[in-house]
Amino acid sequence: MSTTNRTGTRGRWYQALFWYIGAFAIAFSLIVSAMVWRTPNGDPFAWMPANPPTLMAILLVPIMILFGLLYSFGYIVGTGIIAWRVRRLMLHDQKPVIPPAILIPLLCDIYVFVQALPFLEVPHGEQIRPMGWVAITFLLAIGMTIYGVSFAAGQLQAQASKIICTVGILIGLLPIPTMLLSLQLVAAIKGFRLEQ
Repeated sequence: MSTTNRTGTRGRWYQALFWYIGAFAIAFSLIVSAMVWRTPNGDPFAWMPANPPTLMAILLVPIMILFGLLYSFGYIVGTGIIAWRVRRLMLHDQKPVIPPAILIPLLCDIYVFVQALPFLEVPHGEQIRPMGWVAITFLLAIGMTIYGVSFAAGQLQAQASKIICTVGILIGLLPIPTMLLSLQLVAAIKGFRLEQ
């Protein structure tokens, strides 16, 4: 087997691995989130015994840390990996269907929007106060705004169409409004109430 074939096979394996990791992180977070909303007090660690023996507690600590990290950040990381892979796929063509100056800011908006989708698991009529979600998603939205606008503006230097770049910059300014509207939209669909 030639070196080129081996490199190509390894590259495809890494690409598939990223898809699997992203899908697993999203699925794990959504499944645990659905299970948590069905527990009486919404405790993600309800499965742990109340007073475990010392040895069991020592063994459970790393599992609980990993579980907590995957539950808290799995969806954010997973959707980020999937968005990054979609970006790579769509920009891989010599003539992409959507110009890069519009595609990248649009993916940034979509990435911020999908962060509200786990709230579809919230039971109807529930009252929630998603302060942690707002803080984390706001930081993501700021980052996506900077990235999307700078990418679209950078395409002007690459002699891309000024109209397309202007549209891309305008789309790149939308992650923060998208974040606010996405939560309100999901709340309206599911009928849960947001505490002020």
